[in-house]
Amino acid sequence: MGVEMELSDAVLTDLAARNKYYAYLDKGVEHGYMNSFTAFYQQVKTLKKAAESADPAAREVYDKTYQFIKGTYGQ
Repeated sequence: MGVEMELSDAVLTDLAARNKYYAYLDKGVEHGYMNSFTAFYQQVKTLKKAAESADPAAREVYDKTYQFIKGTYGQ
């Protein structure tokens, strides 16, 4: 079927929130839903902010999400 992934702007600045999001991605690999239909629920433009961020930790949120969507996360 599919899964909905959720994230807020907190992942851009809060290490605990970011690690929780990464654990969410990790479970997607572990349980096989990385390769299912995935919808993302986010605050307004969270992933856009991550993609454009000069902060490497915030940019990594975008990069890891991209890898997850492409099916290459964790490989």
